[in-house]
Amino acid sequence: MKAGKTKEEFIKTTTLPFESEWKGDGLGRPLTAAWEELSA
Repeated sequence: MKAGKTKEEFIKTTTLPFESEWKGDGLGRPLTAAWEELSA
């Protein structure tokens, strides 16, 4: 959000800037949840 990305741009992320088990196309769901939590 601080970077000025839209929700759709953010959800397209396929890598995270830290080590995580979540990678690739499977990130859409948790990223959507994070976006919604932070924008509430």
